[in-house]
Amino acid sequence: ELIVKPLHGRGNKNNEGEGSKVYCYTKPANPHDPWKLSLVSDFTHASHNFQPINWDNDPEHELLVAAKEGVWFMGRSTGEWKRRQYSDHWAGEVRDGKLPGGTRFFATIEPMHGTTAAVYTQPTGKGLWPRTVLDESLKDGHAVVVRDFLGTGSDQVVVGWRGMTPKGVPGVRLFAPLDKDGKQWRASELSGAEVAIEDLKAADLNGDGKPDLVLAGRATKNPTSTASTRPMAARIRQILNSSRCSPNVIVELWNRSSSEGRGMASFARRSGAWWAGAVWSAGCGDPAGAAEA
Repeated sequence: ELIVKPLHGRGNKNNEGEGSKVYCYTKPANPHDPWKLSLVSDFTHASHNFQPINWDNDPEHELLVAAKEGVWFMGRSTGEWKRRQYSDHWAGEVRDGKLPGGTRFFATIEPMHGTTAAVYTQPTGKGLWPRTVLDESLKDGHAVVVRDFLGTGSDQVVVGWRGMTPKGVPGVRLFAPLDKDGKQWRASELSGAEVAIEDLKAADLNGDGKPDLVLAGRATKNPTSTASTRPMAARIRQILNSSRCSPNVIVELWNRSSSEGRGMASFARRSGAWWAGAVWSAGCGDPAGAAEA
């Protein structure tokens, strides 16, 4: 199935008016035939992001939808799409994870393109989920990713911001829970002005079974060079050395833009040392050789 969620409803002005229509397209046996269309929801406004989830034992996925109306759960285990409200703060980004004690949570950036990173933990009963603010200093927050980057057995939250509106220095910050209930978190800087974050993704890029972090920049066109990755590598190394875990690889990728061409740069840990190097290039000859960070 394909879920399509527009940012705004038709004819919206100032995030008001007709709600955004979220549709589910079901693929027929012959994908060239018309796909069955069903309406998931039609009431949200300024809905910037959503996350497929599967928290129960059925094969169907459900959705977490972030919007001006808050974060909503949408699912259809009984055949009809139903919804439950989990938060009432306008959220632009949403991703889910688990705390050290096993409690489920989701992380947000609030409002859309906003200043606040927050987490919501699953309550014992029904109703809105309790909110914990992680940071209120973001400038144009635009991405959040939740994965176990540090190998602790539970998830951390990574947020990124663009610094476009309002103007500011872009950045990426990792938040690690310090208790099983997610009441206290430690913040660590991963990136600064090098990349104006448009999006963040977690993926196992080198096949070692551990998640790596991918940064995508737009406004900055990701101007950097292998040499300029050294301060960022030092910050990542400091974070890893100060933690109680020992992951062997974190990789950070972005486009490299210069008068000679564009490329990709990465961080990888080899024989105990962190290395930075270009892994792809175009228009500037051979990729730059790896350099110890």
